Amino acid sequence: MTWQELLNTGKKKLQETHLPAAIEEARTVQETQGSVAIEEAKTVQKTQGSVAIEEAKTLKETHLSAAIEEARILLLWASGQSLSWLYAHLLEFCTDVACILTYQNALVRRAQHEPIAYITETVCFCGYMFYVNPAVLIPRPETEMLVAGVLEALPQRGSHVLEIGTGSGCIACAVALQDVRAQIISVDISATALAVARKNIEMHHLEKQVDCVEADFLSDGISDVFGDKYNIIVSNPPYVPHAALATLMPDVRDYEPNLALDGGTDGLDFYRKLACFGIEHLAEGGLMLIEIGYDQGVTVPQLFTASGYQAMVQKDFQGLDRVVLAERG
Repeated sequence: MTWQELLNTGKKKLQETHLPAAIEEARTVQETQGSVAIEEAKTVQKTQGSVAIEEAKTLKETHLSAAIEEARILLLWASGQSLSWLYAHLLEFCTDVACILTYQNALVRRAQHEPIAYITETVCFCGYMFYVNPAVLIPRPETEMLVAGVLEALPQRGSHVLEIGTGSGCIACAVALQDVRAQIISVDISATALAVARKNIEMHHLEKQVDCVEADFLSDGISDVFGDKYNIIVSNPPYVPHAALATLMPDVRDYEPNLALDGGTDGLDFYRKLACFGIEHLAEGGLMLIEIGYDQGVTVPQLFTASGYQAMVQKDFQGLDRVVLAERG
């Protein structure tokens, strides 16, 4: 089998996965928005006509493109080759049996919706490569906003940073890699997640800048664990309402850790705790940067404002509410 045939086989297998995903995505939108989604669909049909059909076609094409890209990523990972090498040898036969078996196994795993980052155990975040496994949430591109915000604030606010819910440690590492002044304490309740964070810290030689602490941030005695005041507090906390966990896409619902997703009954448990914690532990002139769900751009700022903060919302590259900046008034 040639490299091109391997690529085509993977593309076909993953297309069978991504097409139902496209349908499920559309169905999920309708179920979660109820009659609003139906009414919007009617309006689109009446006012835009073929635009609705075109959007459905675009969604399908997007998922097919993803299948092609994922097959390419998995083949490159299994072979250990570069993209330029692959294109130069597409018509040659692959004689590496171990590579073929690894690739085929990876395709089976991805067809069962396992995230590529867990299969390859790597993810790119802020231009750096990090190790991940199912003990940690896979960092998303929009979370890079937190890193950018910390880097912007650090020269004026100070270098003493506390990160709540570090997971893979990618936020702390990305900050430390770009500003040697940063001194970061990264907290997580999960020992297995902290093992991943420590591996990334060591991989990037950041032991002198980033320290990990195992602690339950929601516990009553958390303020006793962290007696200092911090110039910057940053967090991408669990924010999915408990009842909504079952509606998440299978890639997330069935593989990523619930501990990093479940934000309690209304998704606001961590935000309430962060608001209280910051009153005691945010230094004068300090700043809190917190990621939120796309639909929490009103409730979370209101929660912080009610606790005496000045709060504002930043939108992500899709125009969705994504980060709350809060400082003491």
